[in-house]
Amino acid sequence: MSKSYDKEKYIQQQKEKINEYQKIVADTLENYTENPELIEDYLSFAGKFHNYSFRNRMLIQKQNPNAVFVGGYEKFQELG
Repeated sequence: MSKSYDKEKYIQQQKEKINEYQKIVADTLENYTENPELIEDYLSFAGKFHNYSFRNRMLIQKQNPNAVFVGGYEKFQELG
């Protein structure tokens, strides 16, 4: 029974993360609509992360507008 509780808790946490990301994307798009000059900044930033989806590029930019490299923990460990 505790496994189903853990599974339900995990599902709820994932839904909350998705809702948070959707809000970030919606807020970012609204900013671009209100301030079209931000589109140039976004396009310049997005060019560094062309292998990522539009949504992921927006999330990366929102978290760190000065990012030049994105990788998971294992990638950073691999690079030293």
